[in-house]
Amino acid sequence: MPPPPLPQPTRTAVRPSLAPSNAKARQVSHLHSQLAQLQAALADLEDISRVTAVQAENIKALGSLNGAL
Repeated sequence: MPPPPLPQPTRTAVRPSLAPSNAKARQVSHLHSQLAQLQAALADLEDISRVTAVQAENIKALGSLNGAL
């Protein structure tokens, strides 16, 4: 008489929040958010660089004026 068949292991359900497609969508969404923050920071840095260049020119002009006195 053959032995009785072994019970098949039951598959545990994957939580929907951990499903691969949801995880990938969350990661892509997070990357888009980070990219938007990075672009905003880069725009701010460009503005600050422009202002700094103008200030440097003004300081140079002031130095020339001061030297002429």
